[in-house]
Amino acid sequence: MKRIVTAFGQKTYISATGGTTTYQHELGIADVLGQAKSLRVHVIGSRQSTAYARATLRFYESSKPGDARPQQWGVQIGTGTGITTLRPAPFTIVGPFMARVECVLEIDDSVGQDDPQEFDLEVHITAIMEE
Repeated sequence: MKRIVTAFGQKTYISATGGTTTYQHELGIADVLGQAKSLRVHVIGSRQSTAYARATLRFYESSKPGDARPQQWGVQIGTGTGITTLRPAPFTIVGPFMARVECVLEIDDSVGQDDPQEFDLEVHITAIMEE
């Protein structure tokens, strides 16, 4: 069985001037993603402000329940995946996972300039459940 989850809806995500801006999805999504055997991540971009705009997706897992975010209380799964093109190839995050998995989106400038960057994108995750 598979379940499609929209972690980040289509909109323009903007970095801070000279830094990185972090976006978090609705916390309830972490409970759904944590039940999966593996996750297939699909990023669909429609616009970048410059060729230096970068989106990075990081995944964290935790077993702490309630309103505790896995990013805060858990551990990172692998390394972050940097996105610098509008249509990157989908990628897989392999489980098994603890009970909760959070996807965190970061927007920054890949060359470290002071200009804020914009990345218009959406992130959909196919949660592949036990069969």
